[in-house]
Amino acid sequence: MMTISSMTSSRAVALANSSTTSSSSSSAHRRLAQSKQRMNVAVLAKATSEFEEGESSSSSSSSTETVALLRRRDAFALAAAAGAVLFNEGTVPAAFAAYGSAAGSSDGASEPVTYSTFYGAAEPPATYGKVGGTTPNRAKYSYEVPSTWKEEATSKVEKGSGGQDSRWVPRGVKGVKAVLVTLNRAGEDGQEFSLQDTTINALAGSDPNLQDAILNGLVKTNRSTVDGQEYIQYDIEAAIYYGVKATVDSTGRLFALIISAPDNVYKRERATYERMLDSFRTYILDTTK
Repeated sequence: MMTISSMTSSRAVALANSSTTSSSSSSAHRRLAQSKQRMNVAVLAKATSEFEEGESSSSSSSSTETVALLRRRDAFALAAAAGAVLFNEGTVPAAFAAYGSAAGSSDGASEPVTYSTFYGAAEPPATYGKVGGTTPNRAKYSYEVPSTWKEEATSKVEKGSGGQDSRWVPRGVKGVKAVLVTLNRAGEDGQEFSLQDTTINALAGSDPNLQDAILNGLVKTNRSTVDGQEYIQYDIEAAIYYGVKATVDSTGRLFALIISAPDNVYKRERATYERMLDSFRTYILDTTK
């Protein structure tokens, strides 16, 4: 009759061989092999420990009872090891997830979105690369931005040639931006801008995609007056959707807030973009203050 000691030794050899065979599997099954190896090691350690405990107990226990006890304990150890593998692999039961990071986690998407007013000074092109805006008493324009957006600095070319004075983008979202463009003259003759439906064409130079949207998209316009200042708003439905609100100040300078996003994103977030556009204002700077 095989002794308990020889049975345990055989089991250990078999399990060790199983671990060696598993670890040599192809790379496509490496992850599964590693899980099985951890499970086998856990079972082996548990079985050895329980056997030693059984060996030090009363000598009156029969060999048959000890083997049955080991089998039951091996089964329990196997279940525990399988549970550990499940946790390591990320397949956590719902009962555990309710008390884990999923229940108590907090990210930006779950926090309420608030709005703040950004004030811009429309400074000369030499001031490119700066962020932070200006104070309300020095502002030439303003608009609201959501708390989930961040300001980006404009480059020398963007500010000098494109007239971009400020730019904001949503965190973690690509292809969406809000840009404030200001232009001093309508042409080489230095003629002042006038607020007409064709004013949008003067802004196309700051964004090639805007020019394509104007040519191929569906353009709608709407006019409004706020505090005596006239504005014109463009809704341009295209592959890249544009919302544009423009005005010309008393010096003939053109200001426009341009928001662009992929068509499906713009339609989904329209309420946010329209709030930003509606909040856009320009100011006559009081030099006496």
